[in-house]
Amino acid sequence: YIGTKGIINIATKLGLKNIIPPLRCNIGAGGGITPAIIADMARKNNKKAIAVFNKISEYLAVGICGIINIFNPDMISFSGGISNNWDLIKKVFLRELIKRSFSTPLKHVKIIKSKNHKNLGAIGAALLSLEKRG
Repeated sequence: YIGTKGIINIATKLGLKNIIPPLRCNIGAGGGITPAIIADMARKNNKKAIAVFNKISEYLAVGICGIINIFNPDMISFSGGISNNWDLIKKVFLRELIKRSFSTPLKHVKIIKSKNHKNLGAIGAALLSLEKRG
């Protein structure tokens, strides 16, 4: 899981605050910077914003690599805000995943971007509730 605070922390460490001074203020309150703003900057070839998404991709690959190497899942599905920025993370993420994963499990895992991600949290919670009752 990577959320707004994690992305903002990475942006701060990589010096993006020098471009947008109110970086850490009012996160999520309609002011300051958001992951969407950083993504927009990256798509406009801002080097520091691209560096933020490259770092996110590396961290994500390390975490997913552990899941693949330990549990050998059939599928990894990305949803939520990060899936909206798949174009910004895919290249570095896949490169790092190939570099860090055991080859056999990696050959068998399918990595997808969810299409209907807006309600997946609620659907997952409902299914978990049903499973616990059953």
